[in-house]
Amino acid sequence: MAKKCIVGLSGGVDSATSALIMQQQGYDVIGCSLLLHKDSSADDASRVAEHLRIPLHIEDCRAQFENKVIRNFIESYCKGLTPNPCVICNRNMKFVFLEKIRQQYNADYIVTGHYARLTTEDGYIKLRKALDPSKDQSYFLYSISPDILRLTHFPLGEFSKKHVRQIAQEASIPVAQKQDSQDICFVPTGKYHDFILQNSHIKPEPGSIVSEDGKCLGSHQGIINYTIGQRKGLGISASQPMYVKSLDANKNTVIVATRDQLATQIIWLEDVRFINEKFSGECSVKIRSSSPVLEGNVQVNEHGIYYVQLKHPETAIAPGQHCVFYKDDLVIGGGMINLASKRTCNGCTNCRCSC
Repeated sequence: MAKKCIVGLSGGVDSATSALIMQQQGYDVIGCSLLLHKDSSADDASRVAEHLRIPLHIEDCRAQFENKVIRNFIESYCKGLTPNPCVICNRNMKFVFLEKIRQQYNADYIVTGHYARLTTEDGYIKLRKALDPSKDQSYFLYSISPDILRLTHFPLGEFSKKHVRQIAQEASIPVAQKQDSQDICFVPTGKYHDFILQNSHIKPEPGSIVSEDGKCLGSHQGIINYTIGQRKGLGISASQPMYVKSLDANKNTVIVATRDQLATQIIWLEDVRFINEKFSGECSVKIRSSSPVLEGNVQVNEHGIYYVQLKHPETAIAPGQHCVFYKDDLVIGGGMINLASKRTCNGCTNCRCSC
């Protein structure tokens, strides 16, 4: 009897090709389209399922997505953070629902179109980078539980995007030439400020743009208009170029500094997760999905707080993004980048010491 798998069909070429590959490998394939936000559609997923002659399960997840992803996205921006909703969605939404549907159909595996690889060594599941570094998506998957990863297949981990499109084209898959999404799925325009205003009762309040020593250099129309490392559009006058260093939501201020003042070698983390055993020591890290790999050392202090000591100073480290740990192509784990001034140390909430 053929093994059965649930393939998350987003309507794009990657998930469609994943379904095709599993079908060609002899699996009994069931497509699953998750409706995540108000603009979600199962139309392209339906076309793919019809073409492959597989059943399609459509799951309406919009209410849960609103609560777990969109609300978090909006609230994080208003706190002065730079959130990565794809990491949160994978952990709290997509894989949770796919696992629920896998159990519902008594299927053996979950399958998605992510560019990553899975291996099993000494009884442990290992998450690894995709062979094509330009498409690798392991960064977004570091917080998926190993129990779910054991039941997951990523068929595209060894392919380039060009090869995937070629496979889809040769099989006449109807979305073979569909363009990839370049932005967050629920903000296709990339205009985060407009999205927040349209989808919340938040009204940005004017405030001050200040230097690190507290000198007022200008004013802003709401901290949600700014991101860490931003230089353009500040509207201030200074003797040298200034960049956004941090955002203080409590004081409603934008703190700016020179590029040299932005640089730091310490990254404080929260909600740290490991795929297998806990880890400390030398490794490489990524501080954004598109950032280059940096050399660093993962450490935990006596209070159980994890941090990364970078080998070289780095600018524009944004709280709310995720720092993911690697050993060569192996994903070890990661955590959300935290504001140093918000971490708790012996009951202190405004501590910048090394403890």
